[in-house]
Amino acid sequence: MNPVATKAFMQETSNDLIQPSTLARGLSDNYSGLRPEVVKSKLLRGATSGLSEFIWPKDQWPSVPHDDFHLAQELPCVDLSDFRTGDAEQRQKTAEVLAKTFSEWGFVLVTNHGVSAEIIKRMQNQALKFFEMPLEQKEKGVVPSSSKYEGFGYGVESGFYYAGKPWIDRFQCRWSPACEIREPMEKVFCPSDAEEFINTIEVYNSRLDKLARKILELCAIGLGIAEDTFTKPFGGTAGDCIARMNYYPPCPLSSLTLGLGAHTDPNLLTILSQCEVGGLQVLRNDTWISVQPKPDMLIVNIGDTFEAWTNGRFRSVEHRAVVNESAARLSMVYFASPPMKAAIEIPGQLITANDPLKFRPSFTWEEYKGHLLQRHAAGNGVKMSKQWLLKPASSSASEDGNRQRF
Repeated sequence: MNPVATKAFMQETSNDLIQPSTLARGLSDNYSGLRPEVVKSKLLRGATSGLSEFIWPKDQWPSVPHDDFHLAQELPCVDLSDFRTGDAEQRQKTAEVLAKTFSEWGFVLVTNHGVSAEIIKRMQNQALKFFEMPLEQKEKGVVPSSSKYEGFGYGVESGFYYAGKPWIDRFQCRWSPACEIREPMEKVFCPSDAEEFINTIEVYNSRLDKLARKILELCAIGLGIAEDTFTKPFGGTAGDCIARMNYYPPCPLSSLTLGLGAHTDPNLLTILSQCEVGGLQVLRNDTWISVQPKPDMLIVNIGDTFEAWTNGRFRSVEHRAVVNESAARLSMVYFASPPMKAAIEIPGQLITANDPLKFRPSFTWEEYKGHLLQRHAAGNGVKMSKQWLLKPASSSASEDGNRQRF
């Protein structure tokens, strides 16, 4: 869109479209209308219609630009090289620093994490190759609702309901207990390109599997409990994990919309890498902080399940994605969760007189996941989801009956 057209549209938007009745309509991100890539293709031809659906309530407009990094140095960084060398004393120190960071921030930058820059770059290149394909080609990776892979593929719904449509294009696949990337990619790419993509994501996520396990072990050490406390329920498997690629096209409404609304992650751990374009923002003391991209670092954050598992010692913190008018942003996300039916029991050492029980003493990821699906299907917001994890654990017979359906 040329500057004159943009200015005219912004004036039209401010005069006619930003009305309380419009902004409070609680649209979900199920893309029943246009996805960002479709809107983007229209923008390139000078059209402005359809953009009003992406305008969010005024109180959620981004107050901090995507590239305002003046507070970024406050996001802690932990060097994992000492853990990898096997030095017991340094390993203990690293574990304590990591646990302290997750307790205070819920987010951390990690370096010397064991995933080479070459592997990360290769994954980024493959992701860009996918998103830059023609829309009709990418849509071959859409998974029909009748498929056993429902909830995965191209243009997938997140299941979260926000106050407006997020400006995001994405692809998601189940990584474990079985990788389900092959079927959709073989429909999108030619055979040789499909194999290259599949091989790349398998190598990349295999490294993240190992990193997630190391972080879980470090967290236990840092909390002063048995090293295998958070890995033992996995039973030697990778658990229930998801790989997602997010693409945020340039957006002419960057000051009025979001790439992804404020939320906490429901899972155990999230590991993210992003391109050189900023966009991730973390809520710290009621202030949004833009996380400056660093090529050699990965971002790790705590999910609701891990906050509950540690009886609140670690924090699952709100974060969001903002967009900009000039540059596309890419992020790759690995969501680690325990096996569906594995018992998640709060360690007794983390329940004391000073830290009494705050969460359900025992639950499964399957139960919590079922609750999430139920609430979001009913149109409830993302910020209230983890209330289910809080004490008391007792619930009505009807709620228990509903959970058993998932």
